[in-house]
Amino acid sequence: SIRVFSFPGEPLRQITGAFRVPHVLRYFMRRLYLLEYNDELPHLDENGEVDESEEVTAERYLAGTRVFVLTPEGDQLQVYDLRPQLQRPGEFVFAMNVFGGQLLIATSSRSLDNVNSTVDSMFALSGV
Repeated sequence: SIRVFSFPGEPLRQITGAFRVPHVLRYFMRRLYLLEYNDELPHLDENGEVDESEEVTAERYLAGTRVFVLTPEGDQLQVYDLRPQLQRPGEFVFAMNVFGGQLLIATSSRSLDNVNSTVDSMFALSGV
């Protein structure tokens, strides 16, 4: 959930929705754009080994591949499924910024061999 506060720090409201863990939130053209934290990557145990026991659900699989469009009050208007734009297995959206009047999306892929993310592709979200 997202907790909204006034400038002096007083709680105003809480925004909940079908999204998982919020990662990036941007205000653009009177809308909020929310990107989820990608937790689809393998979970490691305390020894650094892949934890095979954790089950990947459909919602967890989608995290990092969709952008939620919300009103400033928190009502969900649309969900952009970005999987058609992702080019490689394991690629996910890791950044979202406003530049030049456009909402830009940056993608990355990460493997167990390479824990540092690099930008694989960047595109403008159309239709916003």
